[in-house]
Amino acid sequence: GLTYKKLNETGYAKLNLERAKYLAPRDLKIAEALAEISDGANQNFSKKFSNLLFTSLSNTEWIFFAILSFWLTLLLCVLAFWQKKKSNLPRVFAAIFGLNFLLSLAGVIYWQDASNTAFALSDDVLLKISPAANAPAVGALEKGKSVRILKTHGKYIFVKTADKKYGWADSEKLCPLW
Repeated sequence: GLTYKKLNETGYAKLNLERAKYLAPRDLKIAEALAEISDGANQNFSKKFSNLLFTSLSNTEWIFFAILSFWLTLLLCVLAFWQKKKSNLPRVFAAIFGLNFLLSLAGVIYWQDASNTAFALSDDVLLKISPAANAPAVGALEKGKSVRILKTHGKYIFVKTADKKYGWADSEKLCPLW
């Protein structure tokens, strides 16, 4: 990713840096390089915050914490129910671990959603109205822009852009993150 960045190959740079971020989410070099080539200025505060929060742990770590917090919440709920001396402490901890479970679940969903991302590798990526070679274009993607993959049909991918435009793109001109 860093080599492609030096060569000004934005599409390949973003693709490989995002892949590297998935494998090493706390690597500062990756985060700095992505910040330099990304259009982060267009992101609102909540998007920047969620990216920072959910990329602080890897997908595997979020899954681990989701499973752990689920079972701790369940255990504390059972303990609170069977406890002879009524104390609020197990209920409080059950609520804390329950919230941790929901946060962990959001982290898992974030990483699963990120796996449905593709990047435009050239400037001539046309968004078409239907998955056919002679279909009229409704827009185009710049090199390095990311899109969300919604479905595939043959050699075409139906995508959604960051500015909420939809269209079919040739899969040979887009590269999925995974």
